Amino acid sequence: MGSSNRSEEPFAFDAREFLREKIIGKKCEFTPEYNYGGRDYGTLTVNGENINLSIVKAGLAKVLEKKGNMPGSSFYDDLIAA
Repeated sequence: MGSSNRSEEPFAFDAREFLREKIIGKKCEFTPEYNYGGRDYGTLTVNGENINLSIVKAGLAKVLEKKGNMPGSSFYDDLIAA
């Protein structure tokens, strides 16, 4: 999204606002799926809605291509299709 070392990517503000509207004040469930490079990755759901998939469908996030034996989301095919 951006940091002190680099400028903000296009649509970063829109992506943050999209997430705020979807999750602030709501009960969220994070289902961990894998750890890669010391970070945990998983699926975020709110009221049964897959937020990962929603933000990709809205065009505000991109899905990184899996390479080699790199782990990926159980929703990877759905994310790519979106």
